[in-house]
Amino acid sequence: MPYLKEIVQYINDGLKVSVLTDARFSDALLHGISMPVVIEAKKTTIPGIISNDGEIKYVTPDDVNALSIYHRINGKGYSLSKDSVGESDNYLVEKIDMSMFVFGLQNKLKLSADQLETLLMAGFIDKIPKADWQGLQIRKNIITLTSSNFNTKAIFTNEFQGVKYFLKPEHILFEIKYTIENDFNKICFKKCDC
Repeated sequence: MPYLKEIVQYINDGLKVSVLTDARFSDALLHGISMPVVIEAKKTTIPGIISNDGEIKYVTPDDVNALSIYHRINGKGYSLSKDSVGESDNYLVEKIDMSMFVFGLQNKLKLSADQLETLLMAGFIDKIPKADWQGLQIRKNIITLTSSNFNTKAIFTNEFQGVKYFLKPEHILFEIKYTIENDFNKICFKKCDC
């Protein structure tokens, strides 16, 4: 979907204005959609945000920012919308399986991983405002939290392939899985204006 990065930005903005408002989160980095980027010289793969002109901004944990978040597309599925019948079978439902990876510094946030996850879930939006649907060319939007993964070492190993594990006990790393479901007219996307 051409507007997926805008939908992820709505999620990030929702977190900023709802639950990430106090001083502990003043230096929080809320990134968009990352892709695994292979660094041949080091034989590693790490997350990176790739701009439309091919520039890469690597997303790595650090000891400076108390909180860093990035998102990942895990997969997509499509089906005909229940409104598609006969001649008007141009409406599709797109279901996108997503992950939001959260890295934090417990000593700066004064929160455990579980507390931080609960806070983020409380501020997670469940839909894009209806007034913005037309600008995103969608007829319906639902965002659903599905699960969380606190297996820090497994997440690190998968996200930072070939990188020696360097997280300390005060580092927080977990994954929140969610889905984005959009109902849209596929004719509107024949010419991608991304």
